[in-house]
Amino acid sequence: MSISSPKQLVDEFKKSGEFDRLRRELLAQFQRSERTVSFKSRVDDIARQRLASDQKLINMPYDVVYHELMGEIDRYPIVERAVAEAPLLSDTTFAAAIRTSVQRILDDSNGTKGNYNEAGGSSASLAENTRIQGSSYRSSVNYSPPCNGNGQDGSTC
Repeated sequence: MSISSPKQLVDEFKKSGEFDRLRRELLAQFQRSERTVSFKSRVDDIARQRLASDQKLINMPYDVVYHELMGEIDRYPIVERAVAEAPLLSDTTFAAAIRTSVQRILDDSNGTKGNYNEAGGSSASLAENTRIQGSSYRSSVNYSPPCNGNGQDGSTC
């Protein structure tokens, strides 16, 4: 099957198991880092503040309290900040491994076999080989979390 859309490429990437492997690798790195302590502390602070501000929550069913606390935590950009600060996302070896995986998927879909080098790419350029129905993928994505300069928790981004 030849990949003819970005959605198909994403689906094949997920089917290959690479998406789950990368997700597990990112999570494991985060859990080993010192950032985990501050992240958990911030989540705990937000939950405690919410419970202190609404005493009625204490007597509500667990699932209602859980829903309320998760909604409160989602109001703050703490997850986005943790993701943006992940050092693995800016690691060139990590990015090269993703490009290699995508290139292999594309090569397999086209019935070709790439010659993958140590830098994580194939002998053919990823940008040249990922043209799908008149559009091309960018091999790198710059991510910055949404921020208006003043987080709801009073901090700045």
